[in-house]
Amino acid sequence: MEQKLKDLVDEAIVNINDFVFDVEQKDGKLELKYSFYADYRDRLEDSEVADILEADDPGGALHMYLDDSYYNYSREILSQAVDYIEEYIENHYKDSGFSQEERFELWDYLDELVEWDYEEAEEHYLQEEYKCEITIDASKKYTYHRNEGGYDLDLTALEWLAEQQGYSKEELNKALSASEEDAKSPLLRSIKSELANTTSDTNTLTIFVTMPLRELISVNEQVKRGSKDSEVTVSKNAVVGLIDFYEGAGGPLEIQLEKDLAIPVYNIAECLPDAGFKICYNGYTPDEIYGLCGSAWKGRIEELPMPF
Repeated sequence: MEQKLKDLVDEAIVNINDFVFDVEQKDGKLELKYSFYADYRDRLEDSEVADILEADDPGGALHMYLDDSYYNYSREILSQAVDYIEEYIENHYKDSGFSQEERFELWDYLDELVEWDYEEAEEHYLQEEYKCEITIDASKKYTYHRNEGGYDLDLTALEWLAEQQGYSKEELNKALSASEEDAKSPLLRSIKSELANTTSDTNTLTIFVTMPLRELISVNEQVKRGSKDSEVTVSKNAVVGLIDFYEGAGGPLEIQLEKDLAIPVYNIAECLPDAGFKICYNGYTPDEIYGLCGSAWKGRIEELPMPF
């Protein structure tokens, strides 16, 4: 852009009332800013959230999503700014208007100057809540394996769950071999019932919670880093059970926690909105399997590692 035209453009930017951009001058240089705002009804689909969480950098993926989502609108704002500037110059200098080439040059000039600010829009999306499931990886692919002697629970998610709630492997095995009346602990008694009522052999321990996107990103970023020191604490009212995502089966989801459940981040296999499990497992989502009502996701995250 020629210096003469640039000077006219800068003058117009400074003097136009209610210009489309916020305008500041620092050290003799113009700085432009445009802030995007989300409508209160705007919400990411579960599948979009799942794509964001599957990225290597979920926080960065959200920024890219917003940049792509608002791109066409930002082009409209640029066109509007060019029109305002052209009108100003025509009115004040009796100029006949810009050539097509000059409009392109002005467009590029403004695009380089402006800072597109997604902070308010991003905050809206981060506060939106999602029905999610946390699946547990306790060093074996499946929660348990049936065999002729009953259940092989060595190093499984159910043994892990019992230990996280204050019970030993021996106490768990004793409860599983006892009658329901003899299993005094509500947790151990409910694990026995859950196992007895599963309909397939390859189930995953699953915890149902409701989480805002901010928490989802925080947990998934910790999981991807392989954090050894962080843990997530889930409220004891959470629905917990065994699910077979591949076969579309599972238990009655009636494992009863006796206290808030502390989950080391390295024991989390997946933490995704419900629809994300179709993508992850190429199978069924919990809602497709059970047709659950919203109260199934009454569990909440009580403590989080390093908030996003």
